[in-house]
Amino acid sequence: MPLIGVANIQGTLDGEITPELVLNIGKTIGTQYKSVTIARDLHPTSMMVRSSLIAGLTAAGANVHDAGIVPSPVLPFASKGTECCVTIGSPESRDCVSGLRFWNTDGTFFTDSQMFAFGSRFEKEKMLPSFKSIGDVRYVTGSIDNYRAKVAKEIGMVDCQVVVDCASGCASLVAPQLITDIGADALTVNCHSDGRSPGRSPSLEEINLKTLSKVVKSNYGSIGIALNGDGGRIAAIDEDGRYVDGTTLLALFIKFFQPKNIAIPIDTTMAVKDLMKGNIVITKLGAHHVGESIKNNGLDTGGCEDGSFFISKISYAPDGIAAAAYISKIASESSLRDVIDELPTYLRENTSVRYSEDRDGIAKRICSKIGDVDYINMYDVDGWRVEMESGWFLVRFSDTDSVIDITVEARDKAYVVGLMEIAKQIVTSSLKPVNI
Repeated sequence: MPLIGVANIQGTLDGEITPELVLNIGKTIGTQYKSVTIARDLHPTSMMVRSSLIAGLTAAGANVHDAGIVPSPVLPFASKGTECCVTIGSPESRDCVSGLRFWNTDGTFFTDSQMFAFGSRFEKEKMLPSFKSIGDVRYVTGSIDNYRAKVAKEIGMVDCQVVVDCASGCASLVAPQLITDIGADALTVNCHSDGRSPGRSPSLEEINLKTLSKVVKSNYGSIGIALNGDGGRIAAIDEDGRYVDGTTLLALFIKFFQPKNIAIPIDTTMAVKDLMKGNIVITKLGAHHVGESIKNNGLDTGGCEDGSFFISKISYAPDGIAAAAYISKIASESSLRDVIDELPTYLRENTSVRYSEDRDGIAKRICSKIGDVDYINMYDVDGWRVEMESGWFLVRFSDTDSVIDITVEARDKAYVVGLMEIAKQIVTSSLKPVNI
């Protein structure tokens, strides 16, 4: 059985993601949701997975709206009139790993309760309807055009040169065209829609964007935009060819556009608080929590340090393609390089401490000891973020290992070292001594 994760099922295609498994997934979804939008990426196996998924959905009596090959930001525009969405593929990998991701039609991921309901039904025998009630399939058209029109209307016209790198993924069908829609001069790198021979890995690490950086530097005054496989995340290259990660882009976005309110995860850089004049809502780690918070609190925007951006005027889906248009607007009105150089900078360090006892007992002791610290703010969302005058530390239990992760960020090295010692002392003193 492949890994059931946050609103997704992921596994290898050589034994875990099988046609039989996908058929059961389709039947499980189709027994609850009677109209389902599906979409896929360009992976060579996605057509096989699609066929099995449709078979399961229609066998359970669900009507399928097939949006074809579209990036995830377009999904809310393709799913009108349906009850949920399923996307096929892997936005961060192009090897033998793939999977399925579950969405609500507004662009939010399935909630924990929705995934729990799915998991509880997955292993049970399905009562399928008679052949007279088998679902049908219709094909969705126009969703990409509608998405492009919506984003272009929000952005307005820009005047700059943008080099777009879509990792030969399905964002290639949308991002370069959108950049042209808003008036920018678009050059493309790795924008051939080819799932078998992509130009680079779809992940957004700096090492994967060397070609993009070279092209930007050879085209004076241009900037570079890189998207992951499904267009949900973004990284950038400034006019000097320097890599700009999601953390810096989030700070840049806030400095330039000054949103009235924003949702950010608990581990986000303090530069956001320094630059943000409006309301900030702290969420648990993960883009799915940010999207939920924006929806539930009626917020304007949100972002994560992995390059996920949310613009509620467009949808609640992570939208690197729209973010690319917004970054292009900044470059049109100012030098991306200069604005980035003006951003506040901080130092960050991470460590972890292993534990072997009851987590609840440790949590109670950590919470008590943090109460003795002289702090300015403290957030106990998915751990404890303790903010002081010149920095902060985050203590949280790892999601996968029996360790407590500690993250520290501060304005200078001495403060980082001091905060790390405070955080480590809180954690280690909260663990019971081991008898030898």
